[in-house]
Amino acid sequence: TPAHAQTYQGAIRGLVRDAQGVIPGAEVILVNEETSASRTVMTNEVGEYAFPSVLPGVYSIRATLAGFKTEERKGLKLATQQQIVQDFTLRPSTSTVHAPH
Repeated sequence: TPAHAQTYQGAIRGLVRDAQGVIPGAEVILVNEETSASRTVMTNEVGEYAFPSVLPGVYSIRATLAGFKTEERKGLKLATQQQIVQDFTLRPSTSTVHAPH
């Protein structure tokens, strides 16, 4: 049986949305916390992103888009052949800088 062709790599995928719905075109950055190697993808038209073929390890992942606060998760442990779903809900960044009177 060709079962030996299976990879030991895992995958991380998810959805990026805000209060109104999904966010296409958001940038999602995956960083290996042990090697600092990073990969970046953009969400598609329905707000989905995917990092296929991710080596087992500990990762941080963040979603960012102009006009929104960056959302970050740290310490995600990806095991052999594991699939992690990590959804993000971005909040508008509020520029509440008060000028002196």
